[in-house]
Amino acid sequence: MGRKTALSPQQLLDAGLDIIIRQGYAAVNIKTVAQAAGCSTQPIVWAFGNIEGYRAALRRHAIAYAQAKTQGQSPADAHANAGYAYIDMAIEAPNLIRYLRSDERSLRQSGGIAMIFDAAITLERRKFWEQTLEVTAEEAQKFVDFCVVYTEGIVSMLLSGVLQPDKENAYRLLREGGEAYAMYLKKG
Repeated sequence: MGRKTALSPQQLLDAGLDIIIRQGYAAVNIKTVAQAAGCSTQPIVWAFGNIEGYRAALRRHAIAYAQAKTQGQSPADAHANAGYAYIDMAIEAPNLIRYLRSDERSLRQSGGIAMIFDAAITLERRKFWEQTLEVTAEEAQKFVDFCVVYTEGIVSMLLSGVLQPDKENAYRLLREGGEAYAMYLKKG
């Protein structure tokens, strides 16, 4: 089968993302990307200039992928779904999470614990939980922070093997942790 030369940058980035998910970031180089995309190395150079340009675009692509996985509709859905999606990625694509955690900039932009650094998302969720739980703004912010940090802990335990990659158990831990902290706030 002949090599493809007319590939879009998106197709080349998807090939790199697949390599990260399956093998980890260390496996990403111009030859492995070309092989995964079914082309020579030339389309990568044409589209991105060099491997450094490709890697910069791949980082943005991986961040966008993670963000898309962790977004929800309503603030409550977004809050819960972000946690569940982050757990899903830790189980289904642990190498992607490790890659996104490899530097602070990616971590802040990718979802998961990054939510705590996004002022608009944090404010929206804080206001929602303030009304829903009938607590002060400060207590609602503590709830949001707790959920983010607790989710990050579950993901870390999944990535390290301390927790078995069982979605239902991880979801249960997340749900029960949030419920317990909400009850604590309401009693407080």
